[in-house]
Amino acid sequence: MPDAELPEDRSSLREARERRGRSLEEIADTTKISVSALEALERYDASSLPGGIFTRAFVRSYATEVGLDPETALREFLARCPEADPVEVVGSGEASAPRHLGLGGSRPIGLRLALLAAPLIALGVFVGVRACDDRASARVSDSEAQAVAEASAAASPARRAPPETTVPVMPPPVEGAPLVMEVFPSRDCWVAATVDGEAAMSRLMRAGERQTLRAVEAITVNVGDAGAFEYTLNEEPGRLLGGRGQVVTETFTPDNYRDYLIP
Repeated sequence: MPDAELPEDRSSLREARERRGRSLEEIADTTKISVSALEALERYDASSLPGGIFTRAFVRSYATEVGLDPETALREFLARCPEADPVEVVGSGEASAPRHLGLGGSRPIGLRLALLAAPLIALGVFVGVRACDDRASARVSDSEAQAVAEASAAASPARRAPPETTVPVMPPPVEGAPLVMEVFPSRDCWVAATVDGEAAMSRLMRAGERQTLRAVEAITVNVGDAGAFEYTLNEEPGRLLGGRGQVVTETFTPDNYRDYLIP
């Protein structure tokens, strides 16, 4: 929540924008960050933002557009909203759990780790690959990694996720794939994906679901609601592909994927 002693009308971000005569719509068009997220940044309202690396990227991008030093603006934002900075272990890489997943920092860490471990358990059962990516374990603390491992080992088959919430069967991941996309829509969104020329998925993804795609040459996605399609490319947050309800098709490759990252 915004600091009670630093009201909205004293927002450094908003003041810098108004001094430059810029509108939120202009900044949204340039940064590909939604107007509602920009408004939350100006209010220092972390509860309305996705959290972790995404919120940090949003603050830096906004600050650059209005002529502020990105790192100084980020430090001020985190000082006002310390709850915006925690980083969780999610799926196969290090990323912040978006707040729409209901995994905010107010829950005990044991419960959050147990919830986050469930997709790993299902992935091990239905795909037959290791439950945790080596890159994730290298980035988290020893205590958190041990807690995830214990939660996975302790779960019995009877308590695993029911069929309607399990991760769908995917082709075995390509070792050393130079392009990894993780998809996690903010609301229900139809997603079809082709990986290296082969159909990988075509279904309605529910808000809070996550799907990882690995490719050597290219990933092509057809998205039914570009405004809800959130994703990372090689663990870096991607920009919005379009507006709410817009249908788009995009192809990502190891050579062009940086063009889709939040600046």
